[in-house]
Amino acid sequence: MVGKTNSNDKDKNRFSLEVSKLLMDFKKDFGIKNQDGYREISGSRAEVLGFVQDSVLEWANDDLLLIYVGHGSPGGWALSGYDNADVLEYGILKPLFSPHKGNLIFLNACCYGFTGKEILEYHSRNFFAAAVPGDKAGAIDGFFKEI
Repeated sequence: MVGKTNSNDKDKNRFSLEVSKLLMDFKKDFGIKNQDGYREISGSRAEVLGFVQDSVLEWANDDLLLIYVGHGSPGGWALSGYDNADVLEYGILKPLFSPHKGNLIFLNACCYGFTGKEILEYHSRNFFAAAVPGDKAGAIDGFFKEI
């Protein structure tokens, strides 16, 4: 998932560029092809929520890699680019992952990113990495190179 930038972002393509770089690395290093189940979305709270729900159900028994790059709020993904509008709360996402039986890797590259670990409460087979501690706002650029 790719969040929207806001008026404070100098580079309006920063999040989509991060995802593009990461996908190029995945394709090169792991041989992942687009037809292997890769999907990218940027949209409203309702659109992203539906996308996550459909993806988890479609791949309920498969390994799943969930990546969010964008702005965050203390309680969720700030999909509009601002932490007080169109926030998709982690508490809403958490029960969606309970039927998932495969391994889940969740990379959360946003402000307050570590609070996203809440999503995994009902999921025992997981790996989680966050770009920023749960109590901090901060830059996420270059996060994927570090992991």
